[in-house]
Amino acid sequence: MRLDFSDESKHEENYDLLLQSLKKKLATMEAPASPTYPASKEAKRLEEQGNHYTDVAVEINLGVRGAPLHVIGWKGIEIDDIYKGFENVNCLVTERSFDSPPTLQFRQNVFNVIVADAELLERYASLGAVQNLQHLTTRVRDMFDQDPISLIKNRISQKSPIGGLYDNHLHGIPLQFGFNELLVNVDGLNKGALKEKFDRATKRVVTNLRYKDFDIKNLLETDQVKKIGLWNWYLPTFCHLLMCDGAQSDLTSVAQFYEKTTTLKKDDQTIKNFSAELVALAEKYRSKIILLRSLEQASRALLRGEIGVMFGGSSALLEQGSVAMPLQGSIKLVIPQEGLFMWVNCGAVLNPPMGRYEDLLVYWLCPETQVRLWKCNTAFKGFPVRKDSILRILTEEPFHNSFLTLARTMTRDEARWFLDREQSGVDPNSRAFFDTLRSQRRGGVNEVPVSFRPFPNTQWRHWTETWEAIVSTLKGAATEKVS
Repeated sequence: MRLDFSDESKHEENYDLLLQSLKKKLATMEAPASPTYPASKEAKRLEEQGNHYTDVAVEINLGVRGAPLHVIGWKGIEIDDIYKGFENVNCLVTERSFDSPPTLQFRQNVFNVIVADAELLERYASLGAVQNLQHLTTRVRDMFDQDPISLIKNRISQKSPIGGLYDNHLHGIPLQFGFNELLVNVDGLNKGALKEKFDRATKRVVTNLRYKDFDIKNLLETDQVKKIGLWNWYLPTFCHLLMCDGAQSDLTSVAQFYEKTTTLKKDDQTIKNFSAELVALAEKYRSKIILLRSLEQASRALLRGEIGVMFGGSSALLEQGSVAMPLQGSIKLVIPQEGLFMWVNCGAVLNPPMGRYEDLLVYWLCPETQVRLWKCNTAFKGFPVRKDSILRILTEEPFHNSFLTLARTMTRDEARWFLDREQSGVDPNSRAFFDTLRSQRRGGVNEVPVSFRPFPNTQWRHWTETWEAIVSTLKGAATEKVS
């Protein structure tokens, strides 16, 4: 059962439908039970807002009888075709990660596997909520040593938010990754400096702009956009907004921003001052800001030109189910000169451990499963972490525009690997990917700097409280519009 929670007026109705569906499915299980929702601060906060947790988790697939594996993961992880040869997998799916480790239980059946963003796993590990997967490093290392994507291998070969694959400190296994580009529909821009720059842009991917060109305060105060879209999750959206803030214009790379944000002292006022200004902007310009609550809503708003600029988005959502979003004409994908933030969805084991869960993590890494995770997921397209699986997608599946970003992040050695395996007869659109790699090898295209998104360990609660204030303000605007 798939419910739409983008319409505020239907939250209660959809929640009732969700519970009815749950009761019917639970009745087919050998041990019927009543669902209880997460006891985390995130869930309590959502429930206090009247969302009953459905604003984050919107679908449950209880699978088949027996002793299934229970998974909390990003939307798309629940598709049956992914699990050919690996039976009895039940999934609760979400469209964002939890800032506190979630727990969900159907009596004795506890959800123990989680697929979450790398930045959040670091927090889970610090709280002792995920297992150290040190005993899996040999099995996982064998797979990563078979043509891994350098962006991923480099980040698990050393201390990072997901631990290190080679230092016996691994608490998350990368499964898919992608990038948080700035998404623009030129038809959603008003006359001004920004539109003039895009009017001169002839390519689908724009690489000659800086983050400061998208300073939200400047865009709103100078009326350069019809409306702005904010993805309803503070981690990627705050990273974009802060990086675009004029006060950050001295930063020359996303890596500098990462270092600056993750090392903030408790009494540092940088984020606090910006947050206060952001809440004030949301209040003053709330009729010009749309809170994008679902991947489908974000795609529609961008495609139809309802928004001119989207913060916190990703090229992964440029195609939603049957809604094709070709990057042509007015739709532009922006890779700023300072580089890109990347997201990495990782599998981890929550306490307490259960034997078969570890086998599931390794199964998700198999080449065939990596292809299925891409092919079956109509919610968003995350890249496999293996080059062999990426090559299969390029040669067997319809071209997806997010590959244009991936090509710009590859090293020359990686470019050579793919070009040596380029096949004739591939989707003509895929030629753009290989053409970019050819320029990369010749030195005509510089490798784009890439960084994890910074999660401020000392001020993350301030981020959540600020986001709650923004959401409350924008909800008020939506209510007034309806009335």
